[in-house]
Parts: sequence; C-alpha cells; structure tokens
Amino acid sequence: MFQYASDGPIGRLMIDRPDRRNAIPFDGWAVLRAAIAEVAAARPRALIVQSLAEGVFCAGADLGYLAGLADDVAGRAAFRLAMREAFDALAGLPMPVIAAVDGGCFGAGVALMLACDVVLAGESARFAIPPAKLGITYPQQDVARLVARTGRAQAARLLLGLDAVDGAEAARIGLVERVVPVALVEAERMAGAMAATSPASLTALKRMIARADGPADAASDALFDDSFGSADFREGIAAYHARRAPVFGS
Repeated sequence: MFQYASDGPIGRLMIDRPDRRNAIPFDGWAVLRAAIAEVAAARPRALIVQSLAEGVFCAGADLGYLAGLADDVAGRAAFRLAMREAFDALAGLPMPVIAAVDGGCFGAGVALMLACDVVLAGESARFAIPPAKLGITYPQQDVARLVARTGRAQAARLLLGLDAVDGAEAARIGLVERVVPVALVEAERMAGAMAATSPASLTALKRMIARADGPADAASDALFDDSFGSADFREGIAAYHARRAPVFGS
C-alpha cells in the first residue's frame, strides 16, 4: 500500500493499491506510519509523496471498512487515531515534503496531501472532499489544515458545497501551490533543488513556518542566530566567493 524508496538524496513515499484506486484500508494507516518511520530514519534531503497507480493519487479511506464503523464504536476512535498519527508523523518530518498529485485526490487523500509542505497538481488532478455525502464529518485537525491553506470561505465551499475542483482552480484558491502538466516531473525538479541546499536550514525553516502564527520567542530567535555559527553557513559563504556550488553536510 505504502512503500519508501531512496533515490540518492531524494526520498519517495509511494502509494500503490491500484485495484482500489489507492483507497486506504484500516491497516493501511499503520503501513503508512511505518513507511514514514523509514523516512525519518533515512533522512533524505527532500521527500516526494507520489502515486504508482495510473490516473489517481488517492481515493481516500476505503469505504469497505468505513461501512463497518456504523456498529463499531471502538473502531471509530481507532480509525481516527490511526489516521491522525500517520498524518501528524508526515507533517512532523524534518525535511521538505512535496505531494505530487496526478489524477484524482478525494477525502482522506486530500488530508494526506494537506500534511505535506508543498502540493503540486498535474493537469489531470481533481480534488473533492465529500464526507457530507456519506453522512459523516472530517477530522478537526484536517479541517484546520484546509482552512490554513484556502481560508474559511473556500474550505466551506469544498466541505459544505461539495465542489470538485481541477488543478487550476485548486491553485487559484490556494489548495495547491502550482498546477503543472505533470506534477511528478515538477516535484522531482523541486526536490532536486531542495537537496542541493542546507538540510539544517530547511529543517529550521520548516519549524519557523509551522510556528508562523505565533510570536517570535527565544527558540525561534535561537534558530536564526545559531545558523550563522554553523558549518553550513561557512560552506555557503565560501562557495559564494569561490563561485561554485556549495557542498553541505547531511
């Protein structure tokens, strides 16, 4: 269902369940969590989340097991917590995470991409969040990530109006950063550019972006101040003066 592979300094988290349009079964959340743990241990410079199934990124949670939650009270909380742990682990990775969305992305698939730092949509991408059609809601943390990207009005349009949007409209409302002919191609280019920069800087910048809604504090001030004493800064300055590409540590 989910597998991790390394491509030099770039990691790939791949979704591969083509017979179910990459719909995620209950045990798929644990598989995702384990794959993310592999990423954390391998520490690639950048990570691409991509689909191996043609024509779809992720169809969301598998309706086959969701139907059983009508009579399984304990299972509802287990589902919510398993999903939450996986998404929070993905969002908490220290390296930049790029979602390459080619094809359909629905329901929990949208929540998966919302846990990434950058979302690129291919021209084939389509997005919808249809829990109201099933008589259920959407996890609060994922609603918060959606609102952070699109604002309240567009989040309401997607959740309450049930609008399906293509890549161009998704980019216009801020659901994705860019629409390109093929998302994976642009994700590979972007990940390569990220991999050539300082990994320590990228990790610190991710932390600062995550805390952007709050005031500056001693910890965020230290991230800025301490970066000037780093080996990466010395290498960056030396490379600039020598007119060469910098070579940063891992």
